[in-house]
Amino acid sequence: LQGLRPGVGRIPRRDGRWEPLAAVYPVHRAAPESRFRLAGRRLRLQEWIDGAVDDGWMEPVEVGADAGSALVNWNRPGEGPTAAIGGR
Repeated sequence: LQGLRPGVGRIPRRDGRWEPLAAVYPVHRAAPESRFRLAGRRLRLQEWIDGAVDDGWMEPVEVGADAGSALVNWNRPGEGPTAAIGGR
């Protein structure tokens, strides 16, 4: 949240890829852009963020390897910290 400016969101980027779930979005820009992209079936989130950064309403925050497990990608059962939820 450090460095936020009014009307401009921030999004982490690690190894050249955006981390969209850990971002802060300016609603007045993100909501209409989301509706426009959904209506046009333009669903690639990485492209959406590229355009938002190019247009200046999102700014990147470079995240290095020191982010550790804070930005680990979990897509399947068993890929997350199962011990934290009682081993389920």
